Amino acid sequence: MAPTESYIHNFMETVRQYWAFSSPLDESMACTIDVDVSPDGEIVAYKLIKSSGNKYFDNSALNALVRTQRSGVRLPPPEPLPKGLTIIFNLPKSSRR
Repeated sequence: MAPTESYIHNFMETVRQYWAFSSPLDESMACTIDVDVSPDGEIVAYKLIKSSGNKYFDNSALNALVRTQRSGVRLPPPEPLPKGLTIIFNLPKSSRR
């Protein structure tokens, strides 16, 4: 895995620790967010660029970034990120038994 790919994976794993969403519906959802990270790893800006179609799901993803930002956790990128990160939050369709 390239250093940038590894960084994005670690970044998402960290943010997911601050993400909470549950849905009574058996449906898959995904939203895409652009995130700007400073050279020292601080989340400095984020913007929803593709909605899941569910405002509660989208807000839960944005709130995960807010909580990560407020926690003080910083993940410095291995190299300068030219345009930030594009991350996808997804909730796969659960399998019912």
